[in-house]
Amino acid sequence: MDTHVTVSNGDPADEIDQYAESEDVDLITLGATGRGGFRRFLLGSVADSVIRTASIPVLTARPTNGNETRID
Repeated sequence: MDTHVTVSNGDPADEIDQYAESEDVDLITLGATGRGGFRRFLLGSVADSVIRTASIPVLTARPTNGNETRID
């Protein structure tokens, strides 16, 4: 699997979508905070926006609370 890091200016969701399309990306992977309700309304969510607008699959992962069992 190849990974790439890119820094750009602008609306994060738009920049992620544009980069993914221009580079023929197969999958966008994003972290999600799991924030909801009023906090999300005030702060917005890049992951939510990308999920709604991306033309390719998006995989999100949220932080664990430490109670999950890790399988190696």
